[in-house]
Amino acid sequence: LEFRRVLFRSMIGGESDIALRRAATIGDGWCGRLYTPEAMNNFVSRLAALRREAGREHLPFIIQGWLKPTAKAADARALADAGAHHLIVGMHGYRTAAAALEHIDRAAESLFGT
Repeated sequence: LEFRRVLFRSMIGGESDIALRRAATIGDGWCGRLYTPEAMNNFVSRLAALRREAGREHLPFIIQGWLKPTAKAADARALADAGAHHLIVGMHGYRTAAAALEHIDRAAESLFGT
């Protein structure tokens, strides 16, 4: 019988002290929400301190944030500069695939000028 080690990333969200501590001590990353760059930077700093406290500062850790559908490239850069590694463009409330695809096209135009 062969066993293989399966690796996965556990992303933990939340803003409370306990949620941030959980992300820092047992998670592989933290799922943020729609934050200003200043707020994102505050969460990133808090998570870094908690990870140092837990002796996990040397391990990979992903910070995820969200962008509004109307975000511009500068908004994405500002969140990345604040410490976000992955950014998600909100896709809520679309009832059809066609409506969602239109949204994706508008977001791409807004972010990348395509």
